[in-house]
Amino acid sequence: MTEKSHIEKSASGTILYAEDDEYIRTSTAEILEMHGYNVIKSADGIEAVDNFIVHGDRIEILLFDILMPNKNGKDAYTEIVLMNPEIKTIFLSGYSCDLFYLNSKPAGNICFMQKPVVPSVLLGKLQDMLGR
Repeated sequence: MTEKSHIEKSASGTILYAEDDEYIRTSTAEILEMHGYNVIKSADGIEAVDNFIVHGDRIEILLFDILMPNKNGKDAYTEIVLMNPEIKTIFLSGYSCDLFYLNSKPAGNICFMQKPVVPSVLLGKLQDMLGR
Protein backbone atom coordinates (compact mmCIF):
# COMPACT_ATOMS: atom_id res chain seq x y z
CA MET A 1 0.00 0.00 0.00
CA THR A 2 2.66 2.50 -0.90
CA GLU A 3 1.18 3.87 -4.13
CA LYS A 4 0.31 7.55 -4.27
CA SER A 5 -3.38 8.24 -4.51
CA HIS A 6 -5.01 10.76 -6.79
CA ILE A 7 -7.35 11.69 -3.92
CA GLU A 8 -6.31 15.05 -2.54
CA LYS A 9 -5.48 15.67 1.10
CA SER A 10 -8.93 17.01 1.86
CA ALA A 11 -10.06 14.24 4.17
CA SER A 12 -10.48 14.63 7.88
CA GLY A 13 -11.79 12.66 10.80
CA THR A 14 -10.65 10.05 13.27
CA ILE A 15 -10.42 6.39 12.34
CA LEU A 16 -10.04 3.54 14.83
CA TYR A 17 -7.93 1.05 12.87
CA ALA A 18 -7.42 -2.53 14.08
CA GLU A 19 -5.00 -4.78 12.19
CA ASP A 20 -2.79 -7.48 13.68
CA ASP A 21 -0.10 -7.36 10.97
CA GLU A 22 2.28 -4.62 12.11
CA TYR A 23 3.58 -3.82 8.62
CA ILE A 24 0.09 -3.48 7.14
CA ARG A 25 -1.12 -1.50 10.17
CA THR A 26 1.80 0.95 9.99
CA SER A 27 1.82 1.45 6.22
CA THR A 28 -1.97 1.83 5.95
CA ALA A 29 -2.05 4.28 8.87
CA GLU A 30 0.70 6.34 7.21
CA ILE A 31 -1.31 6.56 3.98
CA LEU A 32 -4.46 7.56 5.85
CA GLU A 33 -2.57 10.19 7.86
CA MET A 34 -0.97 11.58 4.67
CA HIS A 35 -4.51 12.18 3.42
CA GLY A 36 -5.62 14.07 6.52
CA TYR A 37 -7.09 11.40 8.79
CA ASN A 38 -6.22 10.97 12.45
CA VAL A 39 -5.62 7.25 13.01
CA ILE A 40 -5.80 5.45 16.34
CA LYS A 41 -4.03 2.12 15.80
CA SER A 42 -4.84 -1.16 17.53
CA ALA A 43 -3.06 -4.50 17.20
CA ASP A 44 -6.14 -6.60 17.99
CA GLY A 45 -9.80 -6.41 18.97
CA ILE A 46 -9.12 -6.08 22.68
CA GLU A 47 -6.93 -3.01 22.13
CA ALA A 48 -9.52 -1.62 19.70
CA VAL A 49 -12.30 -1.81 22.30
CA ASP A 50 -10.00 -0.23 24.90
CA ASN A 51 -9.12 2.57 22.48
CA PHE A 52 -12.79 3.14 21.71
CA ILE A 53 -13.57 3.46 25.43
CA VAL A 54 -10.89 6.15 25.75
CA HIS A 55 -11.38 7.98 22.43
CA GLY A 56 -14.92 7.02 21.38
CA ASP A 57 -16.24 10.58 21.51
CA ARG A 58 -14.05 11.55 18.54
CA ILE A 59 -13.96 8.31 16.51
CA GLU A 60 -16.06 8.59 13.36
CA ILE A 61 -15.40 5.24 11.72
CA LEU A 62 -13.94 1.82 12.50
CA LEU A 63 -11.56 0.13 10.06
CA PHE A 64 -11.22 -3.45 11.30
CA ASP A 65 -9.49 -6.55 10.04
CA ILE A 66 -11.90 -9.42 10.66
CA LEU A 67 -9.48 -12.14 11.71
CA MET A 68 -7.17 -11.09 14.55
CA PRO A 69 -5.78 -12.84 17.63
CA ASN A 70 -7.27 -12.33 21.10
CA LYS A 71 -10.52 -10.79 19.80
CA ASN A 72 -11.56 -10.69 16.17
CA GLY A 73 -12.89 -7.61 14.40
CA LYS A 74 -16.51 -8.75 14.41
CA ASP A 75 -16.48 -9.37 18.18
CA ALA A 76 -14.80 -6.00 18.83
CA TYR A 77 -17.41 -4.32 16.60
CA THR A 78 -20.20 -6.06 18.56
CA GLU A 79 -18.90 -4.54 21.80
CA ILE A 80 -18.37 -1.09 20.31
CA VAL A 81 -21.77 -0.92 18.65
CA LEU A 82 -23.33 -1.28 22.11
CA MET A 83 -21.58 1.99 23.04
CA ASN A 84 -22.35 3.70 19.72
CA PRO A 85 -25.06 2.02 17.61
CA GLU A 86 -24.51 4.50 14.74
CA ILE A 87 -20.77 3.88 14.31
CA LYS A 88 -19.72 3.44 10.69
CA THR A 89 -17.52 0.44 10.02
CA ILE A 90 -15.37 -0.96 7.23
CA PHE A 91 -14.36 -4.59 7.69
CA LEU A 92 -11.29 -5.86 5.85
CA SER A 93 -10.37 -9.46 5.17
CA GLY A 94 -8.23 -11.55 2.90
CA TYR A 95 -10.95 -14.19 3.07
CA SER A 96 -14.26 -14.41 1.31
CA CYS A 97 -17.10 -12.11 2.33
CA ASP A 98 -19.24 -15.25 2.68
CA LEU A 99 -17.07 -16.40 5.59
CA PHE A 100 -17.84 -13.19 7.49
CA TYR A 101 -21.55 -13.11 6.74
CA LEU A 102 -22.09 -16.83 7.32
CA ASN A 103 -23.43 -16.21 10.83
CA SER A 104 -25.76 -13.29 11.60
CA LYS A 105 -24.85 -10.34 9.40
CA PRO A 106 -24.53 -7.23 11.60
CA ALA A 107 -26.83 -4.31 10.84
CA GLY A 108 -25.90 -0.67 10.48
CA ASN A 109 -23.45 1.42 8.50
CA ILE A 110 -21.17 -1.42 7.47
CA CYS A 111 -19.01 -2.15 4.45
CA PHE A 112 -16.81 -5.13 3.61
CA MET A 113 -13.63 -4.79 1.54
CA GLN A 114 -11.51 -7.68 0.29
CA LYS A 115 -7.75 -7.48 1.00
CA PRO A 116 -5.48 -6.41 -0.48
CA VAL A 117 -7.13 -3.01 -0.80
CA VAL A 118 -5.77 -0.42 -3.21
CA PRO A 119 -5.18 2.78 -1.18
CA SER A 120 -7.18 5.00 -3.54
CA VAL A 121 -10.16 2.62 -3.29
CA LEU A 122 -9.98 2.57 0.52
CA LEU A 123 -9.69 6.37 0.65
CA GLY A 124 -12.67 6.71 -1.67
CA LYS A 125 -14.77 4.34 0.45
CA LEU A 126 -13.86 6.26 3.62
CA GLN A 127 -14.93 9.53 1.99
CA ASP A 128 -18.18 7.94 0.79
CA MET A 129 -19.03 6.48 4.18
CA LEU A 130 -18.17 9.71 6.01
CA GLY A 131 -20.24 11.74 3.55
CA ARG A 132 -17.32 13.85 2.32
